[in-house]
Amino acid sequence: MLTPSTHATVRPFYAFGNTPAVCLTEALPQGVDADVLLLGCGDVRHLLYTCYAEKGLPPRKLDVTACDIEPMIIARNILLLSLIIEGPTENAVPSEQIWRVFYNLYLDDEDSTLLSEHTEKLLSLSTTPKDWNSSIYGAAIRFVDENTFHLVRAVWQGWSLAAAARRDPSYKAEFEKCRKESNEYKDKAWGKGGSSYSSAKVAAPLFPTLGVKLAEATELYWQKGTSDPRPIATNLFPNPAFASAISATRPLTFADPMLSFHLAPAKANLTKLSPLRLEKQTPEELKVFETAQLLFKEWTTAFKQAASESRALIRFTAADCYSLCQTLQHHSETRETCANWYQRESTFQVLTLSQADYEDGGKAPSKFDMIDTSNLSDYNGVLNLLVSAGPLLKDKPWSTLYTEIMARNSKVGDKNNFESLLCDRTTAISLLLGLTPIECWTNAKAASIMDEILAAAADRASRGGVKIQSRLAWKLDRYISGTDQPARRLRIEAQNLVELAYRVYLKMFEQESLGGFGGLSLQEISAKNPFPKYHRGTFVAFLKTICKSVQTNTEEVGRLLFSKLENDNTLAVGSNHLQLLCRELSSSGIFTHPGLINDIQHNLTVAPFCKWKQIPSAVAVTIVIPATRWQPIYRMARDQGAALVLEGHVKCAGVYENIFSDVQLSFGTLTTVGSKEEDDFRLTVAEDSKHWLGDSPLIASFTVNTVGLQINIPSTDVSLDLQPSLQTMTIFAMKLGGNLSLFQTRLLDEKHVYITKFRPGQTGNHVLCASNIGSDSGVGSTSPGSAVTWAIDPQSATITGHIDATSGELNKLIVGKAPIELQQVSPFTINVQFGKGKGIVVVSLTYPLPVAKDNCKSRIARTSGYYELVAPILSPPQQRSPDDFVFPTVLEQSSSLPATLNIPHLSLDTLPILALDDKKSIGFLSPLSSFMFSARELAIRQQTQSSTNSGLSSSARVNFKESLFTMLMLASGLQGGQSGLFGLATSDSKGIHILIFVSAIRLDGPAGSVVLDAAVLPLTTELIESHKLEEFLLVLRTLEIVHLTVDEAELRLWKNILPAFAERCRTWQHSDTCEYRKVGRIPLSLDTGTPLLCSCGTGHFPEGYLSLPEWDAASAFSTRVAISPTAASAFVEDVIDPNLLGMMAGGPTGGATGAVVQKERCRTCAKSEGDAGVSLKACARCMGVKYCSAECQKKDWKKHRMECKEI
Repeated sequence: MLTPSTHATVRPFYAFGNTPAVCLTEALPQGVDADVLLLGCGDVRHLLYTCYAEKGLPPRKLDVTACDIEPMIIARNILLLSLIIEGPTENAVPSEQIWRVFYNLYLDDEDSTLLSEHTEKLLSLSTTPKDWNSSIYGAAIRFVDENTFHLVRAVWQGWSLAAAARRDPSYKAEFEKCRKESNEYKDKAWGKGGSSYSSAKVAAPLFPTLGVKLAEATELYWQKGTSDPRPIATNLFPNPAFASAISATRPLTFADPMLSFHLAPAKANLTKLSPLRLEKQTPEELKVFETAQLLFKEWTTAFKQAASESRALIRFTAADCYSLCQTLQHHSETRETCANWYQRESTFQVLTLSQADYEDGGKAPSKFDMIDTSNLSDYNGVLNLLVSAGPLLKDKPWSTLYTEIMARNSKVGDKNNFESLLCDRTTAISLLLGLTPIECWTNAKAASIMDEILAAAADRASRGGVKIQSRLAWKLDRYISGTDQPARRLRIEAQNLVELAYRVYLKMFEQESLGGFGGLSLQEISAKNPFPKYHRGTFVAFLKTICKSVQTNTEEVGRLLFSKLENDNTLAVGSNHLQLLCRELSSSGIFTHPGLINDIQHNLTVAPFCKWKQIPSAVAVTIVIPATRWQPIYRMARDQGAALVLEGHVKCAGVYENIFSDVQLSFGTLTTVGSKEEDDFRLTVAEDSKHWLGDSPLIASFTVNTVGLQINIPSTDVSLDLQPSLQTMTIFAMKLGGNLSLFQTRLLDEKHVYITKFRPGQTGNHVLCASNIGSDSGVGSTSPGSAVTWAIDPQSATITGHIDATSGELNKLIVGKAPIELQQVSPFTINVQFGKGKGIVVVSLTYPLPVAKDNCKSRIARTSGYYELVAPILSPPQQRSPDDFVFPTVLEQSSSLPATLNIPHLSLDTLPILALDDKKSIGFLSPLSSFMFSARELAIRQQTQSSTNSGLSSSARVNFKESLFTMLMLASGLQGGQSGLFGLATSDSKGIHILIFVSAIRLDGPAGSVVLDAAVLPLTTELIESHKLEEFLLVLRTLEIVHLTVDEAELRLWKNILPAFAERCRTWQHSDTCEYRKVGRIPLSLDTGTPLLCSCGTGHFPEGYLSLPEWDAASAFSTRVAISPTAASAFVEDVIDPNLLGMMAGGPTGGATGAVVQKERCRTCAKSEGDAGVSLKACARCMGVKYCSAECQKKDWKKHRMECKEI
């Protein structure tokens, strides 16, 4: 396995998701077939929601590979999906009944019968994998591997037995006992009556009004086993889908069905024709539950339709996510179905992909458009996921890998945490990997964390720091520049890569040196590293991935690194792990130490494998440990709630001790096959499914270097030990002694120790990191007469573009000392101009990350004919994001399809529409809009508003957000009058450049925000001169459009962003004559009076979209867009001023909610009545807005006069 051998004694059962669903295709262009990989998938809420979120969009086929370590989760998922698919619509199982069977802890007789009968049907259709594939469910539900098929079938058999025993009093008594234990576990994790951090995400953007209701719903579920507040029947039976799963060592946890849904519609005031609107007579106490039921019905109906049209397919595997990723990497390169990775942590079954789907002719994907890793980063680190899953991304600009981490920081944003995500400088490591967290470079996201911040601030438990879940999207960095440059790999000197790898190595294993924790307390050290995330094989996987992604001397890297570590004593037990490191470097093909081969002794007479004809460089050591030895330790760990982290040791007292952290274990009966004196000697294990809860021997196996077993063989011991840590020493040292040996015996103990070429179940060594990330990682040049190469130096944190003159003309300019001028043409590209006047040569250098020419240094060798431009590698917090690089859109070259890079796609017509008549019900829009401004931007905004200039700041981003703020306030009518008609106008004679008409404000649950459903009409010179809109424009003059005054920089920003706003919500397809395809860039142009959007999307609006005179004429030239409030990234800067947070959060504590206190504020400078010396006065004409001074009122009059209506 790629992670240490960690075995939890208490494994919580996550029956369903504890975070709201996300759209799996949100990063993909509409209509493109999607291959999706879900790691740590949990339930199938994301799949169901995605099918709903795709309604009304160009259709696509969705092929989802879902991986979860727990077979019971997969068995439940298939139960749910098969019930949804079941039968024609008129005979379908009602969604309310499916809900009860899937979510409720107790079932009445009718629901119990449904579950029992359906379970029997699943069993009858799954006699063999082939039978299942040809069944009514096989077209939509598949198994990645046969092992998963048998594991899931065993779960269904358990349900069948449980259903048969449902009337047995002892059955119910046992379930009640397990429920009580689960409740105790939940209270310990959440606190008595506490609720999950996810409740804020579920209710967003209405958590302040929904939080208490969600806390009540959680408590109701844990008390009654249902989220339905209505009285329940008395004659109920335990649900076998839960009863067969939970126990003292597998408590139900974080269980609340409400947490899977976006529940803001329950409290929102929606229009009569809005999607997801409840019936008006719904009682208040039922609104949350009924909203969840409505969403569930819509989602399941959408999936049923997609499955019936062969547009949705999901493939399940119960496997370790890293084993699956490594196997898929190998398959993508060789088409072979096995890479000799064990399926899961406690089994000797090897993961083998289904021949029917993965061998030649099979249609199962091994490369993906989107990979979601759930919250696995919190357990195994972001770096592990990028190394294993990154190479599985398709080489497309939209390909995305998502990671989620839980950040805790008193300022909410954790910009310092960004550079520690990948065990060294994240900027440099991600650059070498060829992956980039796009949000950190754009410093922009269309999602809001306002509700999470308010919830955390209102919770007393958050005083130690606000806990925020961050979802990062990683993209192939070759695409973020938006150019069609050919890719080239970065070059890095071997020594420079060794120094970087060395730092990563020390960070990975810092727990092996107390000095690495810099004075932290024992409790802080334990909290910082509760479980190890890496072993030496993990490190080698990282190193191999880097070496495959860059140009370097891989063997030299391995040799120099091993030599450096061999002589390093920074880590207390670093030398004990060198044998494992040496073996992994060799098996991965990086570097083979000569001693591994040359020092093998072939003439020994006592070695267990001395008579083998061919002695390999590494062999497997398998130890059989009696239950009497491991059971007492397991019980101690379980009683303390501790995990067992196991290591294999080979040692000779006083001579050496080698540690091997990659230990595979299982339980059962071991059988030998063949003679131990023959090369083909191997082991099989009949596994005990009870594992730690049974009485079978524990069988542990690990691979060691052969030469390490040939030193003083009679005195050599092998053992299975607990990895030393503060926790293990505290709990187990008295019982096991300082060595923490669970079991130790002589190497020659033939009863308990076996030596084979491979571990049980394997036919060879596992294949590590077979694929590259993307194709090639790097950037290039399109200029003729020159050759461009790239070099990166992590030591000096620089990246260098090297230009070699390949033409006589360029060489002549360089040698002749012609002047050189740098021109920044994009955030990524610097044009190097050689010479002046006629005969100049321009070479474009496109870097893989944003650069600024003012930060670059030039180097030139006139006689050698080359020029270098050295750019510093600055982290996002250090480097201000370019103002026009907010929501970029690029062209995919093979299809000429536009691809947005960091804004989620959505179907506007599925989103709820806010009713704007009751201003109190939409009051949340004020703080939501204010949260667009980071602490830094808020200071700029306030400084600008208090100055005497035009009201525009020097920051185009701040001005853009100010315009968005104004649009939200005026479109909603929260400040001043109400208008949805806006014009982006410059203060010069050019007037209005772009018209924006807001049709509706819709809730965007997944983003925790809202979205303006609007039409955009660029006023091009050609359109004006054609007079086709003359009457429409005359009408607009009478409607008093709100003029949003913009400068050239903000207008340029709008023009760069509008294509993304259009692409994300398009319901149409791009044509073969699309202007984007013809011109080869997005937007089409930034010049005044020229088109910026393609014409493919003009005129595509729902009936009755706008009630404007002459709209039919104008709509033919307008494009529908989805405009979202735009926030900064918490990884780049502090996203909120603590003072503003203090004003907004308050009220009850203890995990429920905080009421938003909306103070009246000056419309211009945002000062409030409570500030020292501030007295607000209302506009005498409309009384709708207030100002702190006549000066502020004067500054705002240009905007306010268009909305001010006399009362």
